[in-house]
Amino acid sequence: MPLNYPWSLLVIVWLLLVPANITGIRGKLTIIEGNNLQLIYEGLGRPEPNITWTKEKPGNQGNTGVVQEGKVLTITNINRTDAGTFTCTANYDFGKPDNRTVYV
Repeated sequence: MPLNYPWSLLVIVWLLLVPANITGIRGKLTIIEGNNLQLIYEGLGRPEPNITWTKEKPGNQGNTGVVQEGKVLTITNINRTDAGTFTCTANYDFGKPDNRTVYV
């Protein structure tokens, strides 16, 4: 398709999609009561996946509540009631999410 310019430019954009893949969770899983907990998502994905941290509710196997969104889960002044199973989920609006679970 000719343009009315002495030159023309053709731009081709390749969109590379890389599935969400959690490669690890960094941080101490055993914390002294009163200290701060910080767990950090490490993973791959293009575009950058949405990261959600959930905690399994005690006594309700499978029921979870969203604790925090983003790469870093932070709980300040941790106490015994904060202990439990936390799941990090890397997700897009398409495809299969990736999960990694840790016990704190």
